[in-house]
Amino acid sequence: MFFMQDDVIVWIVRKNGRDAICRLVPHVLGNELRVEIAGTLLLSAVCQTDDDVLDYHPTWRSALEEAGWARLILLRCRDCVNSVTMRRHLDAALNGLDRPLPYEAIDIDMLSDHDPRAGYPGPTLLWDGVDLFGLPQATLPYGGPI
Repeated sequence: MFFMQDDVIVWIVRKNGRDAICRLVPHVLGNELRVEIAGTLLLSAVCQTDDDVLDYHPTWRSALEEAGWARLILLRCRDCVNSVTMRRHLDAALNGLDRPLPYEAIDIDMLSDHDPRAGYPGPTLLWDGVDLFGLPQATLPYGGPI
């Protein structure tokens, strides 16, 4: 088990304008895996090994996905022609699947300055909080790390 100094976002799912964020945070016994919705703790487990982390978080994410939470997030800019084009192409691609994936669209300019996703340009597609096209992890607009 590696020692962490800062929180790490493991994944983010979204439903009805709310985010469920899974974080790995330092703990005196190793690391704590926690899922929070709007700052309220939903799930928590102290993990002493990496295997413990791998046992919990996929199960939690699957349960949320079955309840309608989406792993795919489209970050867009209001009134941006590229955002409109990206959404149109995303909808066409997802409709071509046998089982289309749900996704949430978020206006970047509506995010708080402390939301790490505000550091991404728009339009951007995030899968579990990671850019699908390989952009490095975003930093907060004021330059601090996520």
